[in-house]
Formats: sequence, structure tokens, C-alpha cells
Amino acid sequence: LPYSALPQIPRDSPDELDLETSHVYERMNDPPVDTDSIFSRYQVCRARCLDRKLWHIDIQEFASQYEPWKKNRVVLDFQDLIDVAYDHGDEGPPFRITHLFVDEAQDLDQAQKKLIIRWLPYLKTLILVGDPDQAIYGFRGSDAQTFYEFRHNYPGGHHPVLTKSRRVPRAVHQVAQRIVTQIDDRDPIDFIPRDADGFAEDCEPLTSSIGAENCLQVALSHPGKTVMFLAMCRDDLGPIIAELRAQGLPFCNPWRPTMGAWNPLGAHAGTSTAKRLLYWIIPNEGYPEENIPVRPWTYLDLELALGCTAISKFLKRGVGKKLKQLAAGNPQDTVTREDLLAWVNTRELLLWMAQAQPDFLQAMCSQGYQNQLDYCCRVLGRVGRKALLEKPKIYVGTIHSVKGAEADIVFVAPDVSYRAYKQAMEDQRELDNLYRVFYVGVTRARDGVYLCKDRSRQSVTW
Repeated sequence: LPYSALPQIPRDSPDELDLETSHVYERMNDPPVDTDSIFSRYQVCRARCLDRKLWHIDIQEFASQYEPWKKNRVVLDFQDLIDVAYDHGDEGPPFRITHLFVDEAQDLDQAQKKLIIRWLPYLKTLILVGDPDQAIYGFRGSDAQTFYEFRHNYPGGHHPVLTKSRRVPRAVHQVAQRIVTQIDDRDPIDFIPRDADGFAEDCEPLTSSIGAENCLQVALSHPGKTVMFLAMCRDDLGPIIAELRAQGLPFCNPWRPTMGAWNPLGAHAGTSTAKRLLYWIIPNEGYPEENIPVRPWTYLDLELALGCTAISKFLKRGVGKKLKQLAAGNPQDTVTREDLLAWVNTRELLLWMAQAQPDFLQAMCSQGYQNQLDYCCRVLGRVGRKALLEKPKIYVGTIHSVKGAEADIVFVAPDVSYRAYKQAMEDQRELDNLYRVFYVGVTRARDGVYLCKDRSRQSVTW
């Protein structure tokens, strides 16, 4: 659609601001920190349908440059798609939809809510599923009150409540209730835990080096269990990530696969260092645990394996380019001994490739891969090659990144950023948002939760 077709969803008039809306404007009028912050705040202002005249001057200036940029390139961002759908709302939903199912409805923002209301006359059924206690995306413009508004404005509908948890045991349920009942603006939702005792215990700070080492020792006392380390801020995960790497323990965050720091092995993704290492090992030694036999080298094996090594001095001129072409055209064709003899200059390289020892490979690793290969080799030494093929049982991430996920054992750090703590101390709504975040964190646990001690006074109280 041409940019001129973009509508303006009705915005709140400054003359009609109530106390609650005034709070939103006041918060959004704080000076942005950097360009990313400006862009984020710009999208939040649009999602919340806030009047442009009351936007911070930096956000208005950004919009005056960003919107012509989109217009010149005839492109739309996500919020534009919501606006376009609203503009065509008098035609009803696309594809003549008559039954609409809205999941995670507690995370709806004002623009999405207004779009759904505009579609209502065309719907036979509207089903909204959500838990207002898990509304943790306020920084994106969502508001838990949106879900309550649907319930209160349409009292004639059915409002069934799921009253039994299929995940949370009794001990974790008690902690969760202790957190969520501190929310000031909340409609109580009572649910009972599953029939298991579980446990909830204190633990050392996850956000310090010594504390992270202690937490990891506790986690390893639960062999065979999946373990999740959670913090509200990404930076607070640094100590536990450093300890996991130092001890050669595999970990991941399958819900954020593009986060390299949380997925250092990434053996199932693209051409990660772990996968390159596998291309050295499996053709020579196989992988009996997974019934993968020893097999001949293929062009793809060799091209990927050489990608992380500094062995150009062993190859003859033009071999690298030729190998890349062969790997692209005939990836599964076998590399013959004659090929290798024609491509390399020394017998030592052939012996090295035949042995494929991780420590020697580590010594020959090209700059830029050294740290990552160090970690991969530590994992190989401690866990074995299965760690490079199987999904780890240790998960690391922010609470927001694992919403909807679960693990047997969960460690939760109570620390928050200075800005979030300051806002929470000044505004009950922001404090409620913090309680919701940590409620989500502790309810990821199937068997038990470890409530880590704080590292500073900027934290929630368990």
C-alpha cells in the first residue's frame, strides 16, 4: 500500500486525559537515552495511541525523519500494519474471518484493542485467552488493563477460569502467590498447584562471581534435571555465563536462538563453531551413541571445518576457492586421498586431519575463533561429543525471554536495573510491573525454585 494510505488511529485528546493516562504521558516524556531508546519510545507512543503533541521533542524529531524515510522507500513497520488494518476495519477482518482467537491477550496494546473492537460487528465469536498477572510487556506498549476492560465491558460473555496449574508444585505456588498478591491493581485469580510438594529455597547471589559458582554447584546436585538461570537484566547473567564456560558445561536459550551469548554451541544452527568442530570429528571417529558411523570426508565437511582454522599456509594457491565451489555444487561428494595430496603441501597436515585431535585443532584455530573453540573443547573434555549434538539441559536468559517456557529447576535473581528500581519506588504501577515479571520467573519451575539473594538494594523482596 502507498504510504499515503496509512491512517491515524484516533488518539487520546489532551483535554480528555485522566489520571492514569497522565501517568503514561509523564513517563513517555522522560528524555530518551539514545537512538534505540528513541525508536522504542516512538513505537510505544504509537501502540498506546498517545497524542503526538505530547510526545517528547526528541521523539517528534525522530518521527519527522523516520516517517518520510519509510514513505520514500514505500515500506511499513509493524505498527503501520496495525494502523492499515484499522483503516480498512469497515471492511471487516481479512478473509472474512468470523471467529477470532486472541492468545496472550494480556499483552494487547491500545492500538490492537481498538482494532479488535472495530472488527467486533463482523465476528460471531471472539475468544481472548490470557493471564493479566503475566502482563510483562509494558515497555512495548501493552497494558494489563486492556484484558480487564474486555471482561468488564462485555459481562454477558463467558469468563471461564483455569483453576489448576499443570506445572507449579505447592512450594513454588506459595512463593508465586506471595509475589503476585502484592500487585495493587489486580483482579484476584485463584488457582491451585499440581499435586506435588516441590521446593523453594534460598541461594547465593546469581549476579556475583562467587555466588554464580555456588549456584552452579547447587544446580549440578540435580543430575538429569533441566535447569534454568534467570535474571531481569541481560547484564546480570554475565557471572553465571562465565562460570558455565569456565567449567565446560553446555547451555543454551532455545527461545532466543539468535542470542549468541546464550547459545555458544549452536550445534543445530548454521555454521557455528561447535558444528565446525563436529565436521572434524565425525568423519574420522563417528558417533556411536547416535549410530553415526565413520564415513569419508565430503567437500562440505572439509570446507566448513577449514573455515575456523588458520591453515592457509598448508594449502596450495587457489585451493580454498576451488573447495568452496565444490562444496556449493557437490556438497556430499567424497574427498579422495588424491584430492588432498593435490591440495596440500605437507604430510603433517594430512596426519593432523586424520587424527582430528581437539587440542591440536585448538592450537591451530584462527584468530577470532580461539575463545569459542576453547569453550567447545572444554565441553568435549567434560561431557563428550554428545554435547555438540544434543540440546543442553541448562537454560540461561532473561525472564522475558523464557515466558511460556519451563524447566525442572529454576534459579531467579531478584536484582533490577537502577532505572527500573527508581521508577518502581516512584510509581506503584511500575512496582506492579516488577512483581509481574518475577511472578513469571518463579512459575517457570516444575519441581522447585531457588530464590537467589540480591547483590544490591536495587531488588525485589521474596
